[in-house]
Parts: sequence; C-alpha cells; structure tokens
Amino acid sequence: MNEEDALIHRAFQAALQSRSPIQVDVDSHTWLVVEVLSDFIIVTVGLSGNRTTSVQILQRRYERPERLSAWLPAMMKDGTLIAVRRLTRWGSNRVESLGAVGLGAAKELLA
Repeated sequence: MNEEDALIHRAFQAALQSRSPIQVDVDSHTWLVVEVLSDFIIVTVGLSGNRTTSVQILQRRYERPERLSAWLPAMMKDGTLIAVRRLTRWGSNRVESLGAVGLGAAKELLA
C-alpha cells in the first residue's frame, strides 16, 4: 500500500468510526475529504489558493483522459474547484486503491 492509499485508508477508518465525513490535510496546499457511504466512499480533493479556471480543468481532463478522467471536477458553492472520485468499498474495512491515478492526478487536474 503506497503512502496515499494508507492516508485514504486511515481517513476511511476514521470516517467509518465517526460515521461522518473526515477532512485530512495531505500537505500544506492539499486537503481531502473522505465520506463513507454504503458500498463506496467519496474522496474529494481540493487545493488551497487554487487559481485554475474551470475551463483549464476541463481542458486538462480532455487532453489526458487516461490519467485524469477518474477524477470528476466540481465547484463548491463558494467557487472552490475540487476533484471528486468514487472508490468501491468491500466489507467493513477494504477500499479500492487509488492506484497509479491517485492524489497526484487530482493535484495535476486542479493545479
């Protein structure tokens, strides 16, 4: 399990125990929120101080679908651009890996 998957797994366990979404700071500029639902979890990634436009994000996703299409861009009510991904959940403690298109791809999409 790589470092990103371990971070997601710890956040998943915390969200499962608290029965509420958990926010985790990945680094000084990146945050993620993990929300546990019945058969899957939702991972949301955001960058602090992001100045990228929605058009730039959609262009990046179009140009590199093999790397970026697993992440869905979205905009929060306050205008913050985020990337959202659904991961499959098996049983009480197993979650699909982010794999090669992990948090780095979400950061690339939003950068």
